[in-house]
Amino acid sequence: MSLFTELTDAVLEQDPNLSLECFLSARRYIQTRWRALHGTPMPENALTLFLTDPSRGDLTEEQKSLARSSYEAVRRCYRCAAWDLLLYNQMLREGVVHDLREFRSLQRRRYAAGDGGRETCCEALCAPDPASPIPGT
Repeated sequence: MSLFTELTDAVLEQDPNLSLECFLSARRYIQTRWRALHGTPMPENALTLFLTDPSRGDLTEEQKSLARSSYEAVRRCYRCAAWDLLLYNQMLREGVVHDLREFRSLQRRRYAAGDGGRETCCEALCAPDPASPIPGT
């Protein structure tokens, strides 16, 4: 694990609002993915219990596996967002970029839509729409 990963994880854990937002985003994302794959909801109480303490919660092994991988995907997105915020701030201060649009154009490959015009992983996490479930990978 890199130093930056450890630092951003510490920030996610120390800021109650950010920690809660990450948790809620992850829970919504897991529910949306499960419903897209299986057509049924994952038990919300069991999922919440599992995410707070992996030794608890009445989930199947398949549900636990999806929950673990999806939760880590959301945390990666939060880490990436924290990195982008720090990088943008520094580039703005040093005059490398003049606004957010210019910053995004420098980061074009990271923000470009994937193959076939699909949105990137992190964009789908920002506002998952229950009417349009996120497909499984």
